[in-house]
Parts: sequence; C-alpha cells; structure tokens
Amino acid sequence: MPDIGPWIPTLTAILAAVVAGAYANRANRATIENQRIIELEKRLATSRLDAYKPLMEAIDVYFEKRDLTPQEEKRRNERTLAALRSAAMWIPIYGSDETVRVFHRMMQVAFSAAPGPIMLRTYGQFLLAVRRDLGDASTKVDLVDLLGIRINDIYSGDAGAALRLSDDAYYRKYEWTPPWS
Repeated sequence: MPDIGPWIPTLTAILAAVVAGAYANRANRATIENQRIIELEKRLATSRLDAYKPLMEAIDVYFEKRDLTPQEEKRRNERTLAALRSAAMWIPIYGSDETVRVFHRMMQVAFSAAPGPIMLRTYGQFLLAVRRDLGDASTKVDLVDLLGIRINDIYSGDAGAALRLSDDAYYRKYEWTPPWS
C-alpha cells in the first residue's frame, strides 16, 4: 500500500478550495437573489406611488380653502373623477391588502353619501394605509396626527378624540351603519 502521508496536505488544500468555492458560489447566488428582491421592491414602490399620487393630489385640492368659479369646480371634479378611475384600476393591482380594503371602504362611503366625519375618517385611514405602503409599515402615526396637518381645529370639541375611537364606536357616534357590516 502506498504511503499517502505526503499527499495529505495537498488533498486537504484541494478539499478546502472546493468547499470554499462552493460556499462562495452559494453566497454569490444569495447576493444576486437579494439584489433581485430589492429591485422588485423598488419597482413595486414606484408603481404604488404612481397609483396613489394622482388620487392623493386630487383629494388634496378639496382641502384648499377658496371659492371656486363654476368652471374651476367643474375642472376639479373632472380631475378627481379621472384620478378615482385610475386609482380604481391600479390600487387593486399594486396596493397592499390593507390599502385595497381601505380604498374599497372609502369608495363605499362616497357611494353611500355618508356624513362628512365618516368620509374624513376613511380618507384618513386611506392616507395611513398609503403611508404604510410607501414608507414605514410599523408607523405609530394615527389619524389625528395625519388629519391634524390639514384641520386647524382638530382639538376643538371632540373631533380629535373621536378619531381615536374604534371604527364601530365612531360609526355609532355619528349614527351611521357601514354597508360592509
């Protein structure tokens, strides 16, 4: 039997090189897969922004405090309807489950001619869902934080406190029954 003693360092080096190469190849594949996931997430975020932005901008116009001529009001309404049609097409495709659910409810509120406070709440919930989709999914911001940016008297009376109620309690407060219940 031949003496393999002199070959042990060579065989060990070859085995170490093969094992290191296998791990390097695996690490490279994992890096490539992670890059692919990051690129897909970037594309999804861009698509979500494209789906949300026109609607958010159209709704924002309603918060402007100024008198509109009949022509300006007509243009505003046409722009909002166009944005709603586009959103109704793309939010179900690109939106998260939460955003789709909240958008659906916001539309149902609009269809049912719900009281103003109900419309405001669902708009705030939509803003919050969009914020989670595009930014921090674990945000601690609530409806009062978001809507208080636009509503200067949110702490007058009980508007701010009411917005912090559960959905069911809020609907009872305004004696409104949601069509989805």
